[in-house]
Amino acid sequence: MALGSYPRRFDRNWLGRPETHWLCYGAILAGFLTAWAAGRPSTIRVNTHSSGLAPLSEVRARINPNTADWRALASLPGLGETLSKRIVAYRQAQRDERRDPGAVVFRTPQDLEGVKGIGPKRAAALSKLVVFSD
Repeated sequence: MALGSYPRRFDRNWLGRPETHWLCYGAILAGFLTAWAAGRPSTIRVNTHSSGLAPLSEVRARINPNTADWRALASLPGLGETLSKRIVAYRQAQRDERRDPGAVVFRTPQDLEGVKGIGPKRAAALSKLVVFSD
């Protein structure tokens, strides 16, 4: 038998050729991976509230954005870690600009709109979740 040729019994059956075995193995592996991925729980969060925020009854206490750290702000529905850190950074920048470490930066919900990522709708929704002190 010459090098590179197959025995006669493999000539009629393409699945019998050794190079086609890898195609079958690949198809089986792809099937297992697809079944595994389909069985995993979804990481997509579904928002069941029309405003994007949890009802006020689910929030324990109102938070003062002038004194709260980013972790406390992040506990509010609709604010994640990124926006909470932006609020704290904005507050600190305003205090540094005024050279008053105890300055009240946020007096109304509209003052939160100065933070990148917070617009009028989000500020209005947050107005029920935060408290402002003078």
